[in-house]
Amino acid sequence: MLLLLVMLKWADEDGEFSLKESALCFSEFYRLRREAGLPAEKSYGLKHAVEDNPNASPLPTRQMLKTSSFPRFERQGLLDLSEDERYFVVNPALLEALTPTVRESWWRKAIGRLVEHFCGG
Repeated sequence: MLLLLVMLKWADEDGEFSLKESALCFSEFYRLRREAGLPAEKSYGLKHAVEDNPNASPLPTRQMLKTSSFPRFERQGLLDLSEDERYFVVNPALLEALTPTVRESWWRKAIGRLVEHFCGG
């Protein structure tokens, strides 16, 4: 859901938004969680998320976005990667349908899903 929020906030008129900037948004989100005394990510036993390491370089976060977050959107035909893999690209039909009302609705839904994920309800 965090990638959806980044898309809604940063996609330009061509539907592109930077993988690098997306990774920075993710890093900032998790940094703010740690500063608030919250775990960066939910615990999954021995498996640790990239975001759990506050000193991780931006590269692992970019890789995580391409291998974990992005494929869920790609499978549904919502996003693609640019040929140089520097930008996420919103499906043109979806971009056209993103009216201010739809954006607001999706924004609220994404925030709600993040709350459910981190708070359990």
